[in-house]
Amino acid sequence: MDFYGDKKMDSAFGGEELSSLFESAVRNMEAGRFAEALLCLMALREENETPARRFNLALCYMKAEDYQTAVSHLEKALSLTKKASSRGAVRGEAYKTLRTLEVNTEAYLAPMDAVFSQAFPAEAAEDITMALIHGYKKCGLLDKARVLVAGLSGPEFAALREEI
Repeated sequence: MDFYGDKKMDSAFGGEELSSLFESAVRNMEAGRFAEALLCLMALREENETPARRFNLALCYMKAEDYQTAVSHLEKALSLTKKASSRGAVRGEAYKTLRTLEVNTEAYLAPMDAVFSQAFPAEAAEDITMALIHGYKKCGLLDKARVLVAGLSGPEFAALREEI
């Protein structure tokens, strides 16, 4: 089944119950219920780790202003995306325009869907990188933030590069 089918989502988290936990966590985050989302995300087994789980855990810790723990989860999420292969998605002008808008409005701090992180690992890595830069800034680790910003290429990241 493809990335949008139930079997792929279930296999990402080790079964239907765990898939439901992840989906519940995302719904809770979207509703502003981060404590409930955190419980759901923590209940997922680490042996079935995904970048989306670590990213969403980081967002919960950011909401609690525990930026050091958030950074730790973002670093792990980024390392997980580097293990995935890129599908080489075509990035046209519309994508670049939308991406610039997302970068400028910090939309990358929204919950990440597991399907997205599996289907588009390179784009998930960009979101995680931008969130990690945000976390580094909150922790006062500007040198680490600058290193990550230097690795982002493309006009959609121009404002972020100027900010650091």
